Amino acid sequence: MAVVPRYAAVLRRLHWGMFMLVVLAYLLIELRGYAPRGSALRTGLFQAHFLFGLALLLLIGPRLWQRIRLGAPAVTPALPGWQAWMAKLTHLALYGFLLIQPILGVLTIWADGRGIPIYLTGLEIPSPFVGNHDVHEWLGDLHSDLGNIFYWVIGLHIVAGLFHHYVRRDDTLRRML
Repeated sequence: MAVVPRYAAVLRRLHWGMFMLVVLAYLLIELRGYAPRGSALRTGLFQAHFLFGLALLLLIGPRLWQRIRLGAPAVTPALPGWQAWMAKLTHLALYGFLLIQPILGVLTIWADGRGIPIYLTGLEIPSPFVGNHDVHEWLGDLHSDLGNIFYWVIGLHIVAGLFHHYVRRDDTLRRML
């Protein structure tokens, strides 16, 4: 069996680490809906969701830098043009999501006039904005709507990886393992 060219180890670690952060952020925000309003559990679930979002925001820059610096191994056998185009479009959407969603989360909190807590310190980054509940609600709805859209984009990414592995039988998935 031939050796499959793989993404650099740092890219593989960032990919799977960020995948776990996204799963946890989604899980926590979905679980929040089951906790009573105003409860410590609900607040804790939201704060953990926010913390994982901030972690994603901090990791996206290094991930993009490493991806540009190290590139990607070619898929073998080569993809048809339309599949290569769809892969690029999907990856662009995923990277955009990993950047935009956490920024929207921060802006949503700031738009309400609240600061961003620096966990375990008792400090916070104050909001640069005067609280505006309507803007806060609009940004929160946008953040939620984009999150729902990206359930589908993430699902497409996963299904495509499985399609390449089990149907097309190329090395797309194995490059990231």
